[in-house]
Amino acid sequence: MSLIRRDGSTVGAPATREGAAGAPVALRPGRAAHATLHTLNEGVSDAGCRGEHDLLKIYPPGSYDPVTLRDSRVRVCGGTFTVTAVAPSRA
Repeated sequence: MSLIRRDGSTVGAPATREGAAGAPVALRPGRAAHATLHTLNEGVSDAGCRGEHDLLKIYPPGSYDPVTLRDSRVRVCGGTFTVTAVAPSRA
């Protein structure tokens, strides 16, 4: 996952993987999967927060083609930006 501005430039380094790669996730219609992002709250570290972004660029598991989502709400602070493996969501 990366934070992207409208002009296509990235805001900092992409998230690093946290933990081991997960097992393949097969979903039935209407079911969902998730991954967890980790960062720190503003002020917890002297590292500060990354600049503003407009988009999230995400590579689904097993894909070389990214999905781009319009979302500026993710705030990355404290020099920590990790993502876990995808797992099935519970009902």
